[in-house]
Amino acid sequence: MASFRAAAASGTDYVELDVQLSLDGELMVYHDETLERTSDGHGRLDRMPAAEPERLDAGTWFGPRLSICSFEAAELRGAAAVAPGVARILIVDRDDRGADLMAAARDAESSGVNVPWDWLDTGTVARLHAAGLLVAGGTIELAALPRCLALGIDLVDSNDPGPIVTALRSIGVKEQ
Repeated sequence: MASFRAAAASGTDYVELDVQLSLDGELMVYHDETLERTSDGHGRLDRMPAAEPERLDAGTWFGPRLSICSFEAAELRGAAAVAPGVARILIVDRDDRGADLMAAARDAESSGVNVPWDWLDTGTVARLHAAGLLVAGGTIELAALPRCLALGIDLVDSNDPGPIVTALRSIGVKEQ
């Protein structure tokens, strides 16, 4: 949760996360398949019960801000069952440009889709919004922000959110 708090402190409204499956079948929010890089633990998450990594320090000094994003429909359906009030965003595979976004969102029980921003046009965004879905534009750089705003995208993700947040604040866009 440490990275989510850091992102929230920088002013971002949306954070992408990865989910791993523990040995005992529990979903765990963790980027890497192993613990070494980002915690004080060692080993593969899929080879230990969920209780074991929960005892480790993986950034307890930050605070939570959460929506759940995943490439996997099954993970989002699982999240819907245990946290129905949390926004769930299906990340559309960059290799599946022809995907039926609304059908994929329904199958995943997601409340939105994260699509490569350059796949979107105003008609697609309007149809997704009309279906009650949030629309996230996948990984953008600052130069793409004006186009994303013109399209009416609800969320964007970036590997460098600071300049995006600064630009949004400069034009009066409020955090959500």
